[in-house]
Amino acid sequence: MLQNRIAWIKSVIVGGRTHGHFKPLNSRRFLNRTYEEVLHGSLRGNLAVDRLAIGVTCQDKGNLSRWRHATADLRCAGNCWHIPYETVRNDAGKFHHPAAYPLELARRCLKLHGRQGLVLDPFAGSGTTLVAAKELGWRGTGIEIDEVYAETAKMRIAETEAAGEI
Repeated sequence: MLQNRIAWIKSVIVGGRTHGHFKPLNSRRFLNRTYEEVLHGSLRGNLAVDRLAIGVTCQDKGNLSRWRHATADLRCAGNCWHIPYETVRNDAGKFHHPAAYPLELARRCLKLHGRQGLVLDPFAGSGTTLVAAKELGWRGTGIEIDEVYAETAKMRIAETEAAGEI
């Protein structure tokens, strides 16, 4: 069941300045896509989530007691997450995958559950979700039909483990 819709904001303009970046379109009809939708589902749509595990610091401390925050200085980050792509200079920087996404996006999705567990990534691609899972102490299984991407994911996970990042 669909439980939450999250907008992954890749690029946003605030006060006339661009923050983050995206792959530009060469089009006379369409705007550049500066966000993607992340669909958060659970078996019945009623899974409890740890809203403060991905919380942000409160800007106005005067509201802390008024809203009875359990954690003194955090509030729910909401469903719009500004996570820019890491700058890459070539395909190797994206692990030779056309739809690679930042590790931080996968980390936040996992942290939302508030506990470690098992993650199944049925479209493992270059292994980003599985790397994030290992970093956070989760067990992970990935399925990938493309043999080149599957090998890339295996190498990436092995390199991350060897570097002591996990």
